[in-house]
Order: sequence, then C-alpha cells, then structure tokens
Amino acid sequence: MYKSIYRISFSRLLKLELPLLAKGVIGIVEKHDPETLKIKEFFDKLVLEETMVNLDEVDKKRQLLCLS
Repeated sequence: MYKSIYRISFSRLLKLELPLLAKGVIGIVEKHDPETLKIKEFFDKLVLEETMVNLDEVDKKRQLLCLS
C-alpha cells in the first residue's frame, strides 16, 4: 500500500476549511496510537482546539438564528 505525506500551505487555507482539515488529521491519528507516535501532547492540543472551533461555530449559528 502506497502512503504519502502531503504538505499544506496554511496561508492558502481558508478559515472555513480549517475545521475540516483538523477533523481529518484527528481521524487519521486516532487510527494509530498518538503516544507511540510521540505526538500525544500535540494531538491533545489539536483535539482541544477542534472542540473550541466547534463551540464557536455553534455560537455563530445561534446568533444567526436569533437575528432571523
């Protein structure tokens, strides 16, 4: 099976694409053991940030519903 590593230019990444990228990375890392890969601390921070982004999205949707 061929696997490759992709490099992403974060300067070209749209704000709306960031949560999708984070979810993809989290899904891939969860399939493997982050502790074995020695990225446990980074992974925990990413999950925390992803949770915060989701909470911000919920707040924005609530504000839009209230304005309607």
